[in-house]
Amino acid sequence: MLCPCDGWPLAGMVVLALLLGGCLDGASRTNPLDPRGEDFEGVGAVSGRVTGFYPPFAGLDGVEVRIEPGPVTATTRDGGAFGVDQLPEGEYILTASRAGYATVVDTCTVRVGETAQVELRLDGLPAVDRLEIQSVHISRWWPPPQELFRLEVTAEVGDPDGLSDIERVWIEVPAVGLVDTLVASAVPGRYLTILQESTLPVGVESLLGHDHLLFV
Repeated sequence: MLCPCDGWPLAGMVVLALLLGGCLDGASRTNPLDPRGEDFEGVGAVSGRVTGFYPPFAGLDGVEVRIEPGPVTATTRDGGAFGVDQLPEGEYILTASRAGYATVVDTCTVRVGETAQVELRLDGLPAVDRLEIQSVHISRWWPPPQELFRLEVTAEVGDPDGLSDIERVWIEVPAVGLVDTLVASAVPGRYLTILQESTLPVGVESLLGHDHLLFV
């Protein structure tokens, strides 16, 4: 009996198929994504960007991104970009931190042969650039009272996200129960309050030696 394909005997076709099958099984498998390959790497990657908290979401450089389990760390470059490869498949926790910003934590899933894309946004923290607290004594002839004492507090405050992100600035002296809010002045970032001794829970001199705490 002859096979209709080019007149080859059926037995010859079977032998040829077996020979080809043996050759294919012995072929080199070098694709790193082939689970049966000699160079198989069951890994993926993470690529991302760290930006500011508000539009236009400008990239932040110098941010440390910690990836766990591992741990593996990367630092953002210009434009806020970072990347880590050779990560085994699985779930990861990413922690981004930089001085002057609130730390942010996120998660991602890494799959073999794929790059997980992430975007992290850091919220800038307000900071006190300068604080001045002074007592003032005023002597006058008229009108009474002739001797006046008051407390003057001036603070210069900044925020990486802009001054509009600052909701309140206030001072506390816990030892005497003093709490007072500073008011924004005409100078951007400068806040102040003037406390007359008559409005204080104690005399101005009694405030000496106690902690004065400024909150933003």
